Amino acid sequence: MTRRVARLLLAGREAGGEERMLNKWMKHRSASIPKGQALVETALFFSVLFVLLFGVVQVGVAVNTYLTVINAARAGGRYAVSDPDHSNAQTAQVVKTAMSNLAYLDATHATIVITRVKTHTTGNATTITSYVVYYEPTLGTQPSRFTPDEVGARLNSVTGKKPGDDEFVIVEVFYDYPFFLPAVRTDIPMYSYVIMRVVGH
Repeated sequence: MTRRVARLLLAGREAGGEERMLNKWMKHRSASIPKGQALVETALFFSVLFVLLFGVVQVGVAVNTYLTVINAARAGGRYAVSDPDHSNAQTAQVVKTAMSNLAYLDATHATIVITRVKTHTTGNATTITSYVVYYEPTLGTQPSRFTPDEVGARLNSVTGKKPGDDEFVIVEVFYDYPFFLPAVRTDIPMYSYVIMRVVGH
């Protein structure tokens, strides 16, 4: 290649034209670049751009799914405490219905945990008298993140309590969101809960 450039430079000098010499060198330089290089670079650029755009869309969908899980837990909690006669199965169905507002969200893949806690308060001390946990589906894949001791500690930390009996409902929603990228799939665990006091107590 060095010899070729030297010959071109020599030819340019012999012709007495600096401009002709430069033009020949530029043509030789352009011809030495592989014609497919530009095509390869363009393909790589658009491939990376596609992955980035697809990832942004997936993150947006994941955030929207998580907000739906939060709203579903709240909807179930409000329903459960609005009437003591509302069953756990009915509450779970309300949660599923709220989750089904997203067409791509499969509520059957969610685990719903409903815990009913009855307490008795004397002075500043609150004692749990009943603690019942319900799973939907019945063989839930996710255990409750609450324990009677933890719930009791939370209730005892509340100030200004009135003596007497109370009832609380804890609604927990677990959902594994399938996150897709080209050639990659992983599940993002999502979780939300609410603790509400039953109306009438």
